[in-house]
Amino acid sequence: MSFNSGNTITISIIMTTYNGELYIREQLESLLDQTYTNFELYITDDNSTDNTYNILKEYQEKYPFIYITQNKIQLGFVRNFEQLLQKCNSKYISFCDQDDVWHKDKLKISIESLENEDNSIPLLFHSDLYVTNDKLEILYNSYFKMRHYQFKPYKQLDAMLGRCGVMGNTTVINQKLQSLLLPFPTQLASHDYWIALIAELFGKRVSYLKPLVYYRIHQNNFSNSITSLNKKRKIVSIVNKEYRLPFQDISREKVLRELLQRYPIQTQDKRVIIFFLQYLHNELELSSLISLIFQYNFFKKNYKYKIKTFIAILWKKA
Repeated sequence: MSFNSGNTITISIIMTTYNGELYIREQLESLLDQTYTNFELYITDDNSTDNTYNILKEYQEKYPFIYITQNKIQLGFVRNFEQLLQKCNSKYISFCDQDDVWHKDKLKISIESLENEDNSIPLLFHSDLYVTNDKLEILYNSYFKMRHYQFKPYKQLDAMLGRCGVMGNTTVINQKLQSLLLPFPTQLASHDYWIALIAELFGKRVSYLKPLVYYRIHQNNFSNSITSLNKKRKIVSIVNKEYRLPFQDISREKVLRELLQRYPIQTQDKRVIIFFLQYLHNELELSSLISLIFQYNFFKKNYKYKIKTFIAILWKKA
């Protein structure tokens, strides 16, 4: 297939970059190697201090469907994605990180999956990932299995509120979902969390349980690094009550309160959100905490993890 042969663009890929000269060429080449080629690529560089922007300009000169801009001041990846999202008017939008590599059929499978759904409602597609080191040597064949994530073909609002697990670098959305996302909440720490929540509340999530992205883990990752991946995390320490319980070390509370203010949410869904907010604010009694951990899926479904989390909560309340 030839690139952009006069047909209406089906999908826009949006990518943010910052000091990504080590891996950006491999990612760009994997985009150019896609079996589905009717796309455009928007990239905003966040004022890199290395050779990233020059590399991007090289590609822009070769391929007219690549559009690049550079921020005069650093905005961070969340605000970068927000401003890119505002520029897109194609049927689908795919989020892309600077240091991964895509399976050659990623776009093809994503679009085919979404075309089989009802595009009159908000749609979110996401997939599993291979976890690799900086040399793209596979460490884990499934990110989902490594993290004990389980995605069902039905609504899982409790899971999205807590563990989530939808990785932004695999995500593709339709215009209906795009129209609901902006503006991002001011306290948002990760755009993929917000996108997954809005899709779960008002649309449909399509989970593809096979890897379509080679997720490169290295020391400069925003969300994970080799150190954090290999670190053994103890859920509870008998000598340290300063341990932060899951999800209480990020700005989810403010994001969820803004969510409740901005959208008309069904009563049942609102109850689940408020229940999770009470946990974040340490307002739940023991009986409610048991329900929180074992009845709902805010946490990973791994039973050992749930037991340790419950012990940690008991110790914090002691």
